[in-house]
Amino acid sequence: MDFPDQAQRLLDDGGFLPTAVDEIFRWTSTNAYVQRVATRDVELHGQLIRAGDSVTLWNASANRDEEKFPNPDRFDVRRTPNRHIAFGVGVHRCIGMGAAQMEIALLLQEIVRRGITFEPAGPPARLRSNFMLGLTRLPVHATVSQDAS
Repeated sequence: MDFPDQAQRLLDDGGFLPTAVDEIFRWTSTNAYVQRVATRDVELHGQLIRAGDSVTLWNASANRDEEKFPNPDRFDVRRTPNRHIAFGVGVHRCIGMGAAQMEIALLLQEIVRRGITFEPAGPPARLRSNFMLGLTRLPVHATVSQDAS
């Protein structure tokens, strides 16, 4: 709904489904941050982090890093490469990543197949949390294309 040009691009060409799924996850990280404790001294961008220091990674910021993502504040269903960290990385990768990717891919596939478009039908309600990001309410009006197969 926020990016009707990208929704139309996806409806026009379902071949963008795989890249659209990654872009959705890059754009909508569910965890605001993760915190870890450094196990050894390391210097990162001129900043010394000592063993035992707490380090916080802000996912939404990392997924909009201009050094990693050209035009990071633009939602683009064709974005590639897209090395987002919505599910973490390495040994800290979310165990539910595969299921989440499959669920969103199947949902988008059906939206494209049926030619469904969405319009807001009321104000959204955001989850009140300093850790989890998301909505608790999002009223929408859905329209199914007459030419959908």
